[in-house]
Amino acid sequence: MIYATKENKLCLRNINEKKPNIIQLDIDPKTLINELSWYNIDENYKYLLVGTNNGRAFLVDWSQTLILMKFEKFGSGKKYTKFI
Repeated sequence: MIYATKENKLCLRNINEKKPNIIQLDIDPKTLINELSWYNIDENYKYLLVGTNNGRAFLVDWSQTLILMKFEKFGSGKKYTKFI
């Protein structure tokens, strides 16, 4: 199960583990996470696309517990930031 907290943390919980895996997104505390979408075509990849209420997006790799890319607001004319 995946869920987002009010503190903009993404939590992935496996029912067989006591503690969830957590990723903290570096976003404004007033921003809300309002979209989560899994890439589940291939079981070898554990990608999650996260959208916020202000138009930003993040591509997260859960197998490495890191943010791969950060996309700026849609329509801002800025390119994405690649982290790896």
